[in-house]
Amino acid sequence: MRTRRGPQPRHPRTARLGILSGAALLLACGGLAQTAGQSRPIASGRVVRAFDFEEQDFNPLPVPLGWIRAQDDPAVPRDRPGFPLWNGGVLDYQSPAYSGTGSVKLPTNGGSTSLVLRYGELSIFANADYIVSARVRTQGLMHANARLIATLLDQQGNELESSRSVSRPIRNEGQWEQVAIQVEGLEPNAAFMRIEMQLLQPEQQAQEDERERFTVWEQDFEGAAWFDNLIVAQLPRLELTTGTPGNIIIDSQSPPELQVLVRDLTGQDIRATIRIFDVHANLVQSETISDESRRVQRHWSPQLPGYGWYRALLEVDVDQQMVGVRTLDFIWASPQQHRHAGGMFSIDASITEPKQAHAAYSLVRGSGVDRAMLRIWDHETTQTDLLPNSMNDGIISRLLGEKIRLGFMLGELPDPLADLVAVDTHEVLEAFRDPNGDWTQWGAETLDQYGQRVLTWQFGERPTQEPGSKLVGQLQSARESLRGFVPGPIAAVPWPVDRTLPPELAVPGVALQVIDDNTTTPRAMGELVDQWTSQRTPSDSSDTPEPKLGMTLHPMYDLREQYGTQAWSAVGALARKAISFWWAASASDVDPQDFELRLSNAWWVSPGKRGQVMPAPELVVWRTLASHLGGRDASQELDLIPGVKMLTITPRTQHTAEPLADGQESRGGMILWLDEPTVDPVTLWLPLAQNSVRVYDILGNETVIEPSPMGNVGVPAHKIELTRSPIIVEDVNIQLVQFLAGLRLNPDTLEARSGIHKHALSITNPWPIPISGRVYIVEPGGYTSRMGDIDRTWEILPRLLEFSLSPNEQRLLPVDIAYSLGEIAGEKELVFDVELKADNDYPLLRVQRTIELELPGIEMNLSAKRNEAGITVVTATVINHRENDEQFEIIAIAPNEPRIRRSINALGPGQSTSRQFAFARPEPGERIIVSLLPRDTATRLNKAVGVP
Repeated sequence: MRTRRGPQPRHPRTARLGILSGAALLLACGGLAQTAGQSRPIASGRVVRAFDFEEQDFNPLPVPLGWIRAQDDPAVPRDRPGFPLWNGGVLDYQSPAYSGTGSVKLPTNGGSTSLVLRYGELSIFANADYIVSARVRTQGLMHANARLIATLLDQQGNELESSRSVSRPIRNEGQWEQVAIQVEGLEPNAAFMRIEMQLLQPEQQAQEDERERFTVWEQDFEGAAWFDNLIVAQLPRLELTTGTPGNIIIDSQSPPELQVLVRDLTGQDIRATIRIFDVHANLVQSETISDESRRVQRHWSPQLPGYGWYRALLEVDVDQQMVGVRTLDFIWASPQQHRHAGGMFSIDASITEPKQAHAAYSLVRGSGVDRAMLRIWDHETTQTDLLPNSMNDGIISRLLGEKIRLGFMLGELPDPLADLVAVDTHEVLEAFRDPNGDWTQWGAETLDQYGQRVLTWQFGERPTQEPGSKLVGQLQSARESLRGFVPGPIAAVPWPVDRTLPPELAVPGVALQVIDDNTTTPRAMGELVDQWTSQRTPSDSSDTPEPKLGMTLHPMYDLREQYGTQAWSAVGALARKAISFWWAASASDVDPQDFELRLSNAWWVSPGKRGQVMPAPELVVWRTLASHLGGRDASQELDLIPGVKMLTITPRTQHTAEPLADGQESRGGMILWLDEPTVDPVTLWLPLAQNSVRVYDILGNETVIEPSPMGNVGVPAHKIELTRSPIIVEDVNIQLVQFLAGLRLNPDTLEARSGIHKHALSITNPWPIPISGRVYIVEPGGYTSRMGDIDRTWEILPRLLEFSLSPNEQRLLPVDIAYSLGEIAGEKELVFDVELKADNDYPLLRVQRTIELELPGIEMNLSAKRNEAGITVVTATVINHRENDEQFEIIAIAPNEPRIRRSINALGPGQSTSRQFAFARPEPGERIIVSLLPRDTATRLNKAVGVP
């Protein structure tokens, strides 16, 4: 037995979804009820009815005119348990009102309290939409909440149950708060509206949710809720859709066609405008689709800049005052160029909720994956839902017919089954302890029908908190229960990402589905894969499936709040995490099909009876990744540009991709992004192939990039702008890129000391054939300057190195480097020009890298400030990372001023110290050079700082 305090008041996410705020509505409707003229019905005005509860001059009754106390009363008779007769709503002229002096008070002395508008008091149009708005406050309540309910009635006063609309619960301790509900005109027999004001105890709220059985409820025995300024207004009826369930449009040529309906019954002249925004919140198109027209129905095709996610806003105003808004999120996606079997990418979809079930097929197909996890059980599931020829059966059969690999999620136990086994609805595994238990009444039909084709069964939706030692026995019992219907069943359990993976669950026949909490990093994705692969126990029987590991990601940003820069950053972050998991799994020794990368909750359902399933941008990102990474292998991570993630991918040998649109298969690809946050993009200049390459953003948009001249001699290379958002480059010559990325000096840093520095140029042959050629080291030294300015302070011998390598051979070619002791420390440009004969005779190739000139173990940082007197003060901070004490001299040199010298004595390991230098003559923009000289050595670290 549990003691509950009841549902706590929640603040809904703000979204412009067709419901105007009360304040905005009143501004829009002020004085409009009378403009329709005397010949129109009373219900045709914008404001249909307003209750201000200022009735002290004409109403002697304790309740507002037209309202009744809807308490449990045998004398009526009215049977309403939980609403005792001793509670009664009253007009209150003593307590502070929102406006004026009167309001309605609903007190409690234990139990709930209600006031209901009488039948016949409020006439409405059958097909019109309305909004009911009120100001509400509570005082002295700890458990109960206040709320509004609106229901439509037919001519005989019968309740049309499907029209019932309920507001969010309110408990705010003395602060007036606005609450509004929308009533949609979907009932052709509707003639009246009934409104109810409630103070509701937790037990009465729980009666609407049967999951809260076996509970002793706490309640309030004092306190009250007040209502004021209750207004019923007519809204224009707005509909905006693509006409496709899930609102994902797959088309290579034409943007989606939006279906727009605007209808207003008030008789006022309205104007409807539709605006389209992209995922960055940039306005793409705006168009007025009606002007002074009371009904508009049309099909409209916006001009979209490319594939991706978009938000359409349909706004209706009267005299420049907004009276209605409708939102539509949709995706325009390109047809997949190839579909792979055995992909890792997956998606989950629910068929237990009608709107999502209706869109499930379109969502799965639109995401571009070839595997999905269907949620087939929740607490409201009935046995009828699981029978052959049901709606759910049709969805499952259709997906299986499309060769989608399905798994079934038993998210919650159906309420009757939970009662039979006497457990909470979330304790799904408990119901499967007995192979012949009560669960067979709910699962046998499904298992009989799909057991041969659906092998993975996930028990529960919430991440488990049970220890792995307990779960392994429960999962094995569940597998035994399924074994009579499913050959080689896989029992899956959701696991929180912040808990260590238990080795006892990395066993045959078990799938561990890790649920990400949006706090993990891309690096953590790889670490998780490495941990699991190191502790898994392989199957020793062909009848028992190998251990499985899944990762569930979900959108990191709620589009119902807002979207734009933050939402786009979250989309990029999800893509980086997904790629990181895929890369680690593909690069492991485990079969990629033993991994699953699942996207969850990548859509939302707009509120209201006409609510639609709206896709999130992550869905089109998932489609892009599934298309380009499914059936591909991780090849090699390249270290070419600091801070840039460069991953090469190749076709998987055991899977054959369908041909691309041009009939050519991709030679290989690369995934690129900036690994660290930065404001500015980084430009990649690199020959990726002899011809053009195709670059795809994560929304699936393609850009063809031709080689363009680079540098002073016009070496052909591909120029690509890199940001934090990953891109995929196709038609890449993987061996060529690996060869160029493998050109590096060893060691890969320059020491700030005089004399000749011994290095070696590392060259590797990634081809399965012999190669030969020559490498020119053109920088440092000024040989790439268009002016021909050679820097004689750098001496590199030899600058030209010839090579001839066998297949997969690596060789080190000696190189001597000398440079001036006055060279400024920091990154230096390192450029190789390459002549190469391999699978082709390549044109001249150029590789740009950087190399660091530094003093090993010693760090010096400079800063400069200029005071009001024009004195520039330079601060040099020196840090000793070596294991011994160090002695230094520091010399600062400024233009037109004598040198200033400082000393540092006995700077210990790990210690830091600072010295300052003041100069009067330097001008802003000039440089001050500071040299750090370790005593009794030939080394010298030079750095420069600009005068501010």
